[in-house]
Amino acid sequence: MMHQAADIRPLAALRLIPPKSLSCMCIFAGSCGFKFSVRRGRGSQAVIVLAWDESAHDSRPHPHELRENEIRVPLPQFQPMPLAVLRVPFDDPGWLFEIKYDGFRAMAYVEDQHVRLVSRKRNVYKSLNALCGALAGFLRVQNAVIDGEIVYLDASGKPQFYSLLRRRSPQHFVAFDILWLDGKDLRALPLLERKRILRTVVPAGSPVLYADYIERSGTELYRAVCDMDLEGIVAKRKDGLYTPEQTTWVKIKNPRYSQMDGRRELFEKRRVAAV
Repeated sequence: MMHQAADIRPLAALRLIPPKSLSCMCIFAGSCGFKFSVRRGRGSQAVIVLAWDESAHDSRPHPHELRENEIRVPLPQFQPMPLAVLRVPFDDPGWLFEIKYDGFRAMAYVEDQHVRLVSRKRNVYKSLNALCGALAGFLRVQNAVIDGEIVYLDASGKPQFYSLLRRRSPQHFVAFDILWLDGKDLRALPLLERKRILRTVVPAGSPVLYADYIERSGTELYRAVCDMDLEGIVAKRKDGLYTPEQTTWVKIKNPRYSQMDGRRELFEKRRVAAV
């Protein structure tokens, strides 16, 4: 099965990385439906070899193949899980750790082959119609609510916030949780089970990227993220339910993240201009 190079552009940053970052940064590969293996390269470099993962494909029917007499009900509206703040990374076998992607937090409401991207303040992202259309074409579900982050990725696969702010395309949607699928409320399931279900929904080689994770080793991932000048990491309890009123998610930000420079001043100028 052949795929165009554009399908794996977000993985470009994986090809050569320091060995100390391998166990952490390999989580990028799972985001796009590839299996990976590691081989030693020259000197201190290592090469990650990617292979197409056929198990990433979902065999469920496309929504238009479902029974015509099936009853459809409107999707419920959900409050996104907030992030508590912690300054120091940690290791714990009861927690998983993800990269914190720098973009716009959004809930993707998928229904009747249409997608709405809704912000934390419940505003619809009306300027991202192209991304919504692309998501609708790839997500093979009847209906779903997926929590994630809208990002713009540069040629190395790293999020570029200011390019996203200028609405540069193509954008991607990094999916890190699923709350609802084909009429079923999944919020009472443990996080690891929701992540397993989410992975079956996210198609490889699409604008939807699965946010993979590592277990236990938050400190190692945090070091690798800071070395790569990424925003930070998010720690989540593996058995946590999706309960915004009692969050089990914690963000640990990179204090030297270069793209944070001047952001507060920019948003303040925009706020004043809008008054």
